[in-house]
Amino acid sequence: MTKFIACKCPNCGANVKVDSNLDKATCKYCDADIIVERDMDQEIKKTINEQLKTNSKIAKIMLPIFLVIFLAITGVVIFFIVKGFSDNGVSKSTFNFTLEHAVGRRNGVTVKQDLNQIITSNKKYKDHQIYVIYNDKNTNKTEGIVEIRDSLKEIGNYQFYEYDVMIDYDDNGYINKYTITDNE
Repeated sequence: MTKFIACKCPNCGANVKVDSNLDKATCKYCDADIIVERDMDQEIKKTINEQLKTNSKIAKIMLPIFLVIFLAITGVVIFFIVKGFSDNGVSKSTFNFTLEHAVGRRNGVTVKQDLNQIITSNKKYKDHQIYVIYNDKNTNKTEGIVEIRDSLKEIGNYQFYEYDVMIDYDDNGYINKYTITDNE
């Protein structure tokens, strides 16, 4: 449906109706050119309304897509959080990785770092406790491991103090003993 705008001919002053889609028309009384002046506020409102309708259509399409993506990501994050807190969720290779190479002659600083990892592991994995054996002590308790750690020497005679370290595995293949021997 065509809309018309009321215009006034600048030559003869006649009132002329002009198609609202045209920028220029001819007066039907005197054949003078009439430039159609539009109310800019109306044009802006029309453009904004058209844009809002377009955005609304896009939003109706995109909202469900974003919602599905958000829920999927949230589900994956929750899965890994729950799995990460599960004591039984650790594989042997992951559990053993940090200490499996901790055998042989090691300096006091490195052994102390290993003991810190064992403390953390024992707190996290209740089903896979690692016992630390040094001299007459054999413990998997944090306090006992801290006591052993603090009793180890790091440097003696201007060089690193060294210890011999052995590890043992339980029947399921998880490290369960970390044995420290003085290197003398």
